Amino acid sequence: MIEHMQHIQVQALKTSVIAIDDSHATQRIVIDIYEKAECKVIIKITQSKKIHLTINLKGSYAHVSILGYFRLSKDHKVEISTLQHHFESHTTSSLKIKGLLADDSSSLYQGMIRIEQPAKYSNALQENKNILLSKNAQAQSIPGIEVLTDEVQCAHGSAIEYLDKQQLWYLQSRGIEIEQAEQLLIEAFLHDVIDAISI
Repeated sequence: MIEHMQHIQVQALKTSVIAIDDSHATQRIVIDIYEKAECKVIIKITQSKKIHLTINLKGSYAHVSILGYFRLSKDHKVEISTLQHHFESHTTSSLKIKGLLADDSSSLYQGMIRIEQPAKYSNALQENKNILLSKNAQAQSIPGIEVLTDEVQCAHGSAIEYLDKQQLWYLQSRGIEIEQAEQLLIEAFLHDVIDAISI
């Protein structure tokens, strides 16, 4: 399998938007972000894919926002690894990736936040949530944080669950068919990510 490699630099005071989609079965992307630059990474995946994404925040007040979702069916498999690497002070990173898995599909997310000693007053967030739409679907989520300084804010979280049966029951009790009820819950699950992507 051929690995598609990219090394992108977002220069000081610049703004950049980078999209990751179904093209290229395997992608390795390194993004360097310099002083007061901003970068938005958008991920939309519907088939098998491997992504290795490294974000290097190399200038003070650099910012990155990583937003996306994958929606898998059949026996598709997604593997995503991310590194939010803070080198300088007052840098911020935010990652939110959501997954929907049906049929026999599967996903593996591995994420790491690393904050180096000079990167005081940095702020980093990492979130991965998944909903399994069948009993055969599988998801793994492995978040991590490594902080080598103080006076920083870091948070990470992950979740793997099925559609809420109580919420489905409530919608059905209001006369909504099961298929429509499931679709409403799926739309609600993806709502914040899709809204953020469209801004």
